[in-house]
Amino acid sequence: SSDLNGGNISISFQSLGSLSPAYLAANEFSSSFSGVINPVPEPGTYALMGFGLMGLAYIRRRQSSR
Repeated sequence: SSDLNGGNISISFQSLGSLSPAYLAANEFSSSFSGVINPVPEPGTYALMGFGLMGLAYIRRRQSSR
């Protein structure tokens, strides 16, 4: 799974195997994972940053030609 805003995620798995009391102790399984997900920037973020940088380059070039 993904979380575009970032944050914490926790996933747990548990299997008790068969419900027979004789095999329950031998078939128990438990595992867990937790971590931090970093936010993923959307393509629109890159476009806005690109237009901003192009605007700054245009202004600087225009000022240096005067």
